[in-house]
Amino acid sequence: MCLDQVQQGWRRVCNPLSNHVMSPELHDAHLNNFALRCFRDTADGDYIAARMAYRGNLIQQAFWARQQAIEKYIKCILLLRRVKSREPTHSVAKLLLKLEATFPLRLATEIRNFIATLRFTGRTGI
Repeated sequence: MCLDQVQQGWRRVCNPLSNHVMSPELHDAHLNNFALRCFRDTADGDYIAARMAYRGNLIQQAFWARQQAIEKYIKCILLLRRVKSREPTHSVAKLLLKLEATFPLRLATEIRNFIATLRFTGRTGI
């Protein structure tokens, strides 16, 4: 559903034959909607899945879902802040550095240490 809406919206934005001219405000609204629906909303589901997996003692699945949730939350923030990226990555640490280059965060040492562990506890659990 989300992908269909995005494709329809971008056809209107990018179609040079269209008589429809999108204002910058409307363009920003479409991008914000995309970020929220496709990254934040999906991340919310991953977060819930991580908690449920952890409660069910499915530790590997919980670790994977938590990494996915954090990655999508950061990507959502990057898109909402219009931080450009030419190199796609799934590294939460790299995404966080990209975010902090434009928007300083005051994260506790414990949070930074937790994020550093994500690369070691992905799908393989190592």
